[in-house]
Amino acid sequence: MLLAVSNNNATLYKWVDKKGRIQFSDKKPLEIKAVDLDKKSHKSKEKFNIPNIKPIGYNHHIPSKIIQIEKITFKSQKITFDSIIVGHIYKGTRCNKEEYPIKWNDMNRKISSKKSLIKKILHQRLKELNYSLLESTSNFLYEEEKEADISLIATVVEAEFKICVHTNVNYSSSNYSRYSSNYSNSYKKKKEKIPLGKGYLKVHWQVFDNLHRKIIYETTTQGKTNWRRYTKNISKAEGFTPNFTDALLHSMNALFAEQDFIKQLRPLYPKSKDKSTDKFPPLSLKISYGDHTGNITQKMPKIKQTSVTVRTKSGHGSGFVLTSNGYIITNQHVVENNKTVIVIINDQELEAEVLRSDKTRDVALLRIKKVLFIRAAKISKFPPNIGENTYVIGTPLDEAFSNTVTKGIISSHRKLVEKMYYQTDAAINKGNSGGAAFNDNGEVIGIAVAGVFTQSGGSLNINFLIPIEEVFEALLIKHD
Repeated sequence: MLLAVSNNNATLYKWVDKKGRIQFSDKKPLEIKAVDLDKKSHKSKEKFNIPNIKPIGYNHHIPSKIIQIEKITFKSQKITFDSIIVGHIYKGTRCNKEEYPIKWNDMNRKISSKKSLIKKILHQRLKELNYSLLESTSNFLYEEEKEADISLIATVVEAEFKICVHTNVNYSSSNYSRYSSNYSNSYKKKKEKIPLGKGYLKVHWQVFDNLHRKIIYETTTQGKTNWRRYTKNISKAEGFTPNFTDALLHSMNALFAEQDFIKQLRPLYPKSKDKSTDKFPPLSLKISYGDHTGNITQKMPKIKQTSVTVRTKSGHGSGFVLTSNGYIITNQHVVENNKTVIVIINDQELEAEVLRSDKTRDVALLRIKKVLFIRAAKISKFPPNIGENTYVIGTPLDEAFSNTVTKGIISSHRKLVEKMYYQTDAAINKGNSGGAAFNDNGEVIGIAVAGVFTQSGGSLNINFLIPIEEVFEALLIKHD
């Protein structure tokens, strides 16, 4: 008996030979009558007959923005997951014996255990198209060593599958050679059931800009897999996972065929070099010094206007306004090798360029690109004495905690690894890095750089500040 299933490109024939073995071929065997068992509704056939869409490869001389597939999710349904049937498993020589249904909840559970593998396959496809990717693909969170510019979130909103499970299969078609060598042979050795099938997915894609913390593009695409469409490096997959993955891959191809989406992947600026190794000339800036008078409590409302949050693609730090025309001081480890960051000041998000940095001293100079006037901090002419009060202002832990003030004293002047620091017991947490430290007169004496913590993350009240004059020296900033 012969089974013929058509797709857009060719027909796959299945039959039982004289020895009772199941055979597959893309050529119709002689003297065998074909039986079409693919009895689906017209609407279902339309799903499986969607055209193959060729994605757009990246060919610009400047590398694309770095992409990661952050998450694969399934749309929440109004009715119980167990009541939603997305397909069936079939058995029998002619694959006409319905074994059991595939439910939405089953699909979600089975695919969730294979997300890491599926992500690697999708990333490999994007790599073939010459897009820039994160090297690590171990999970769907922001834990990679490199920073992603763009995160893709795929939400499956509709699915339909028909899977045929059988054993003892011989592949006679040359078109199956690459598939059979990495997928079916592994099943034969284990004497496990081999799935063939077809599937359909409708996927909603969200494109998330990690620097600006917002969705910049959304679209919905369709993807399919026909009886003979398998991904060559999916040998570790089981059940209907190959069908799901190929359908998702097809859907992603459609996403990468949309010109408006491709525009989002083009970098606005050339890839930044590590400016820690650059030799930059001295820079003259008009810096405002304090007169060592007044009380910080009275000045605090104006001082807080000089404190900024520095946001990057992977997190945030702190900083302060050095000059009223938009120069900002922060740590080098906050900005790393980024060309552009976001500076949040007085509830405004402004783009800033990283002008120069010194990795050895861990300092960086930024400049806000579009600014009319902002209040600059006053700089102290004198170093602090041991025992004097100090006030650290920054954004610890979360952007919601901007302009947090912590108070302590200057505990010591320390020389560590041939560099001078002020030691303080003022609380410094993650996110405080680069924030200004003030004296009792409301004048900047240094910037927060590091702290000593317990293994659980608790502070030991041993924290360090980089003296402000050493910040200027490392960045070659000249001032009056």
